[in-house]
Amino acid sequence: MIVKPKTILIKLIFLIATAGLLKAQVNVIGNKFFTIDYQGSSVALPIFSNMELNENNIELEKVIIVMHGQNRNASDYFNSINSITSSIELQNETLIIAPQFLLLEDIEHWDLGSTIPYWQNNTGWTTGNQSLSTLQHPRDFQLSSFTIIDSLLSFIHSEFSSAEEIVLVGNSAGGQFLNRYAGGSPIAFNEKMKFIISGPSSFLYFDENRYEYPNSWTLPSGCNNYNEYKYGLDDLNNYMSIASADSIIARYQKRKITYLVGEQDNGGTTDCQSMVQGQHRLERSLNYYNYLQHYFSQDITDKQKIIIIPNVDHYHDEIFSSPCGKKAIFDIDGCEQIENLTGPTALFSSNISSGNYPLSINFINSSYSGTYEIEHSLWGIEQELIYNNENLEYTFNYPGEHDAELIVIDKIGLRDTLIIESYIKIDTLFGDINLDTQINSDDVETLLSYAVGEIELNPIQIISGDVDNNETLSPFDGSLILQYIQGQLNQIPIDNSQEFIASGALDETEIPGAIDEIIQVPIVLENTENVYSFKATINYDNNELSSATIYAGPVIDLGFKIETKIEDDGTILIAGAGPLSINERTTIANLYFISSEFSNGETILFCNDLILNNTQVNEIYSIKISQILSINESSLPHDFYLGTNFPNPFNSRTKINFSLDRDLEIKLEIKNLKGQLIRSLLYGKYQKGTHNIIWDGKDDSNRPVVSGIYVYTLKVNKKSTTKKMLYLK
Repeated sequence: MIVKPKTILIKLIFLIATAGLLKAQVNVIGNKFFTIDYQGSSVALPIFSNMELNENNIELEKVIIVMHGQNRNASDYFNSINSITSSIELQNETLIIAPQFLLLEDIEHWDLGSTIPYWQNNTGWTTGNQSLSTLQHPRDFQLSSFTIIDSLLSFIHSEFSSAEEIVLVGNSAGGQFLNRYAGGSPIAFNEKMKFIISGPSSFLYFDENRYEYPNSWTLPSGCNNYNEYKYGLDDLNNYMSIASADSIIARYQKRKITYLVGEQDNGGTTDCQSMVQGQHRLERSLNYYNYLQHYFSQDITDKQKIIIIPNVDHYHDEIFSSPCGKKAIFDIDGCEQIENLTGPTALFSSNISSGNYPLSINFINSSYSGTYEIEHSLWGIEQELIYNNENLEYTFNYPGEHDAELIVIDKIGLRDTLIIESYIKIDTLFGDINLDTQINSDDVETLLSYAVGEIELNPIQIISGDVDNNETLSPFDGSLILQYIQGQLNQIPIDNSQEFIASGALDETEIPGAIDEIIQVPIVLENTENVYSFKATINYDNNELSSATIYAGPVIDLGFKIETKIEDDGTILIAGAGPLSINERTTIANLYFISSEFSNGETILFCNDLILNNTQVNEIYSIKISQILSINESSLPHDFYLGTNFPNPFNSRTKINFSLDRDLEIKLEIKNLKGQLIRSLLYGKYQKGTHNIIWDGKDDSNRPVVSGIYVYTLKVNKKSTTKKMLYLK
């Protein structure tokens, strides 16, 4: 490509200026003025224009207001637009106005009069802040730069009513100006008015989220003020705060806006507030357009477009004079990006779509691009979002029907989504409740834990465990699974016609007990027939009984699995399932309590919810615990005494005391409820008197024992006495 020397010189001057190497004040002041009466004061804003504003040109079709960048070089921007207008022979029907917002140094250098407004820095006028009035350069007014443009637009709408279109164009700092102004201004000539926002270093966001690769919106870290105005809607200035945040957002959504950015525009401000919007101007523009689609939905693309100018950086003249710049500003054909803009198309297939789990499936991404290349592909599988621009291999570990989704997003945020509902069908392995691809007793233990409320199961697990086909999950399903494992059933689920009618009841009994002593309460099924599973809910008064614990009874010898739960409100749940039926009186569990008091000499446990197989037993059962009021002293050994351990129950150490009326040979042992020796605490001859020994909850091999009931026995010669204690880890 041959570059003309003049073009090189212009770009060099531009680059030097943007680097801050030129003198601070502007070189040229606008040759005309737009004058307004503001609160009784005259305000004159310098402008460049191709026509006198007091001339009502009836041939006028378009008004272009072009906003300068941070160097306030309004003349350069005016000349650029004016040159393009002349080249396409629209100069006679187009009014061009280039407002000029000056700084303090400009006022001082050019010794401008008291009607000219000025601002402290570029941030002031670009964000709609109030103009200044100082002792050295006093003014009778202070007004927002946005207020001036409001007045200019109202004037144009009134005086040049023949104009069919009003175009606001801004590059760099001017682009920032228009981005904020589009939301803040109440001027609503939306049928006539359109915005061209080119290469700003930052944008106004409408919530606290910022872009995070590859396509998510989240709160950024490491930049505390990133959402303050001018970057967000926090701490708005006077002009912007006149309207609510909702009004600002609604106004912006209604605007017709085209965003221009150079393909090579890799510069921009480096403050953290800008950097959380993207690494440079190009990225920030693309992120913002993507954000608009995220925030407003893709319907925003009907009113707002983005154009990436090929082989161009930040220089306004090259952007405006490019085919796409002319299309945006003048509606002149020649910009493929706008005239034939199409989004991407999502398309995928897979090598298989059904089978047993775990099932690995290869998803083939056959999506194709529109005007812009696809930047991101997002797969949605099993409520999981997976970022993968290529083909995807995914393993399904659970049964069920699954949707498959593919979202493709192009460079400017245009997207397409393909969802195929119930695309993947993974067969159910009935009986595999824990979804480990095996059917075994672990599944039954999982089911019983669910039955007593220890764990939750997801819908897939419940379906997998419902092997009796009654649409519920119960201990009886666990029995059928055990029968299947042991070969008593050929298949599960069973046919609905198969019946397993059970009968039986709980034994109503009376148990003796004493305060502060461990009380054993057996839960006994009697008059049983064909009982493969059970679930019982037992209630007790937890003000009178405490330290409840449960051990499975002899029913485990029939191959039953048992799960239990003790709740704080005094509810005990017991669930069991076995491969063989119970057909005789059987203890299903033993409960252990310590009583703190007895009301009227006794306390009672109730069972009002008993289920045998799938049969509800509609009776209330009670188990009475009666207080032992006295102990026959003659029945106790007279030559020794074994005291109650303290504390009881205990979780680390407990003290056992005993007394002897003379020197005796003794043995003090601890056993479990099965009668197995756990710990030999003492052995040998001990003197007359009281003795104490500490048990630390360890066996003879110095290993910690499990929680539960233990008995301790003092043997003296051929006599012995035994008591119980409860160890809780």
